Order: sequence, then structure tokens, then C-alpha cells
Amino acid sequence: MSEVHYFPRYKGRENFASNNTLLFLLRVYQDNQRKLENLLSSLGDGLTLPARIGLRFHNQVGTGGSVLDMALVQDGLNLGVETKRGRTFGMDQLLRHLDAFRQGTSNVLLLLCPDNDPLPEAEMVELRAAAAKRNNVTVIATTFEDLIANARLLYAAHDEEMLAVIDDYAAYCAEEELLSIEKFLMFVPPCGQSYDTNLACSLYFCPTSYSRRRVGYLGVYSERTITHIGQIRKVVCPNFGIDSGTGLEATQPRLTDDERRRILTAAQQAEGLGWSITQEHQFFLCDRLVETDFRKDTPRGIQGHRYLDLREYVPTPLGSVDEVATMLRAKTWG
Repeated sequence: MSEVHYFPRYKGRENFASNNTLLFLLRVYQDNQRKLENLLSSLGDGLTLPARIGLRFHNQVGTGGSVLDMALVQDGLNLGVETKRGRTFGMDQLLRHLDAFRQGTSNVLLLLCPDNDPLPEAEMVELRAAAAKRNNVTVIATTFEDLIANARLLYAAHDEEMLAVIDDYAAYCAEEELLSIEKFLMFVPPCGQSYDTNLACSLYFCPTSYSRRRVGYLGVYSERTITHIGQIRKVVCPNFGIDSGTGLEATQPRLTDDERRRILTAAQQAEGLGWSITQEHQFFLCDRLVETDFRKDTPRGIQGHRYLDLREYVPTPLGSVDEVATMLRAKTWG
């Protein structure tokens, strides 16, 4: 007998990510109205909803200038949802979506996609400013993965039916590659003169003007080989003094004493090479770097940074950094 799914699978069908997300939210609502309220609130920091909600679900909602994937509507709450399978949100479309909202107690535009950064930071600031001005709309950006994780927190082990619904929605998202791949990606920059500093301080640094994805791993690359890998624990953009490190204590996320020491050491060593990295630079911090020998098997070195999906080289679920480093020693990449 074939496995029964709560959510239909239709490869390549347009809008099925939206339809199945709508079905998922509806199942939570039908199970327990308060749980859907809690789920929506958990996705938006400080989001307030009406005391009780009685939602009407709509799919493919026209605004006159655009079409929202779905909407949850009631008196006092207008929640529009736009889903994307990749990083393909367009500012023009999102600004037109704002016309779908009217003055009400709570207006929310939820952007749902696989990655944490659906728009460049400057565009997100622009969108939120426009949304606040037009009908006081709150813009929330989240991922399919976060939606699933927050839904799981609502249920105990004995809620077997709803946990099965969540599992099937998660399986659908995984099959359609809607879950974030960032945690499996390794950022591989050519280190050059900074190589020894990168190893000594277990970090990588570059100007904040360089666009870099927030991924799971760092690969330290030199002479056509990734010699060390580490899990990226924090990415920070501090402005600080080269002598005292003043400014590092205010960094978000907060740094440990060891992390502050390593950043300051890297800055002092970079100063000796003629670089100033205390202002307008970002630091990718690992707890430690583990030696490996992951060789590039094609001619010529890399001229710019690369991203490698570790799932192409190492079985999942990924083990410890030491285990991944060991397995990569027997692999090559191009």
C-alpha cells in the first residue's frame, strides 16, 4: 500500500507550496484555534492579534495590482502570505501587495521562503517603512523551517495526529527543497596572506560591503586545497579600537572573552600586513578549525569565494566537524 500523505505531492506545480502551507495552517486552526494564534505570534516578534480569531482562508487573492498567494482574514485581522521557492521576492510585487490591506486592528504580510534573507537588508528596511506608512502593515519574514519548528513546540508527544501532520508537511517541504540548505553549505574564501591569521584565530574576515551568505561552515582555502574546516558559530560586524578592543563588548550577538581576544588578535596581525579591519568589517567565527585535505581537482585556483554543499560529499545527517573533516580527506571538488 502506498503511503498516505496529508499534503499532496505534485512536482513542478505552480503554487503548491502556497496551497500546502494554507492547508497546514488550516489543520492547526481546526485542531485548536489558540494554537494557531500562538503559532502566528511566535513568527513575529511582538506581534499582537485579536483576543480570539475566526479566520476565513482564501487562496490567490487579487489586489488589483498583484496576487497574494493566500490570505487569512477576519474582522480586525488581515494576514497576507506570500511564499517563494527560492530567493525570488521582488520589491515591486511586494509593494503592490500592500494594497491588499485595509485599516484594521492587525495587518500582517508574512514572507515565507527557504532562506533567512528574502530581501537585501536595505530593501527590507524600505519595505517595512512603506508597509508601516500604508495601512500600518507589519512585515514578517520567516522560513518554512522556522514555521515547522514553531509548530512542533505547540504539541506534546501524545498529540500524535497533529505531530503526524507536521511531519508530513516537513517531509513535503524537504522533498520540494523548501527547507533551508544554508546549514549544509560551506563558505570557501581564498585566504592568501591572511591564511596564518585565519588558522590562528579560527575565523575569517572581510569588508561588510562584500555580500556573503550566512551558512553553516567555513572552509579555509589555500593553494587549491581546503586545509581546515569549522562550524560558523557567529557572524559579527564590530567597530572597535585596535589597542584596547573597545567596542567589541557591544557587539550583537554578544561575544565571549575568547571571541573578543581572537578578533583583536586578528586585527593586530592584519595591521602588521598593512590592513585595517577594525571598522566596517565582518568576522565569521568558529569555535575551532579542524585539519582536512579537501582538494580541488580542476586546474587553476579560485579567484573569488565559493559555496559548497556538503551533502554532495558527506552523508547526512552530518556528523561532528571532526567526522566531516575526516570524510572530506578522501574527496575532491571542482
